[in-house]
Amino acid sequence: MSLLVTSAVSSSLAPIVQPPAPNEVLRTPATFANGYSFCAAIDTAGDTHVWGSNYWGQLNKPADLGPMKMIATGYYHVICLQEDGAVRAWGYNNKGQTNIPANLGPVKQVAAAGYYSIILLEDGSLIGLGISVPAISNVVHVEVGFDHAIAILNNGSIVAFGSDRYGQVSVPASVNKVLGAGAGQYFSLVINQDETVTGFGSNDYGQITIPAGLIGVRGVDAGRWHSLFLLNDGSLQSIGRDYYSVVGNTPVVNNAIGVYAIGYSSIVLLDDGSLIGWGENKNGKLDFPAGLVVKVPQ
Repeated sequence: MSLLVTSAVSSSLAPIVQPPAPNEVLRTPATFANGYSFCAAIDTAGDTHVWGSNYWGQLNKPADLGPMKMIATGYYHVICLQEDGAVRAWGYNNKGQTNIPANLGPVKQVAAAGYYSIILLEDGSLIGLGISVPAISNVVHVEVGFDHAIAILNNGSIVAFGSDRYGQVSVPASVNKVLGAGAGQYFSLVINQDETVTGFGSNDYGQITIPAGLIGVRGVDAGRWHSLFLLNDGSLQSIGRDYYSVVGNTPVVNNAIGVYAIGYSSIVLLDDGSLIGWGENKNGKLDFPAGLVVKVPQ
């Protein structure tokens, strides 16, 4: 999942204080999630849909789910936030990623990737399930990659944490005053103030080698070896390894509002609530349920 928000970046756990960010925060809709071998979505009625692989029970949603507000997926698990504020989770639990603590208090966001989950509370603090999180209390949003994450703070800075094996949380000194961020498997992307993109971390197949002239970017997400960009005009662009034609088959659209990449697949949410998927159709995850219309936040 990706986010567009005005911010600045720090790769340490002690954020660099920057001037306050503008009030507006634009988020990619959290009513759809692209899991490694399955997908999950919230429809216009608030009902939850999951399809694809059920190897670890990730399709076995609880019978008593209520109307849903947001949903996130890791490799084989689901975590979601109901409209009534309750957090629910199911699927693979090898690291406690579905063990929801009691008495959470008001929740702002749920996020998931790999084998972990993160809960962002309304007070700006983080709870990590299967991942260690920094002790900070002014977070407004979280971006997640396979084994690293980026917390966006209310003062406009970013704290990156988790694995830095490939430099995915080592933010270049030249990066500051960014508009947004996204996380791939072992690399990170930021949208600069001028709506260009900077990447850092693994670059095996040119996934962070940003094309000259790529401007007007308003959203980013990334998979194993590719990056996906949402432009201001609602169109898309992809770079990186063209495994399963995940770059070459990027569709021509002009009404995209959300981009979701993982592994060797990409999915775009259009403004009418429909989905287009391309790349690896692992376990039929790109075979979207007939008649599904994803809830588009107003």
